[in-house]
Amino acid sequence: MRKWRADEYPLICYAVGHTLRNLRLDRGWSQRELARRIGSHREIVGRVERGVHSIRVETAERHARACGGTLLEVLAAVDAALFELGLSECPAVARRPFREWLHCTDVEDA
Repeated sequence: MRKWRADEYPLICYAVGHTLRNLRLDRGWSQRELARRIGSHREIVGRVERGVHSIRVETAERHARACGGTLLEVLAAVDAALFELGLSECPAVARRPFREWLHCTDVEDA
């Protein structure tokens, strides 16, 4: 497994924030509306979306659920974004549809 370099961490935060922002925009919500739905503040939502504030897994899951998605879908989208930035070692995962990726295994059926 690849270790992240310290200079790559802001890019990871940006990919997470960008993914969550797209989820919110797909719903047509303002930052204030999303913050209300997840029990946060608009300023925090904005900082997360800009990638200047890291986010806990529990908070990412609240974002995903509020927008009708799952944490796994958010993580798959983040992985695809990181692949595009050249930071993911899982190109097969990033190129496959999420549902197909979710059910794949490393072991072939006998």
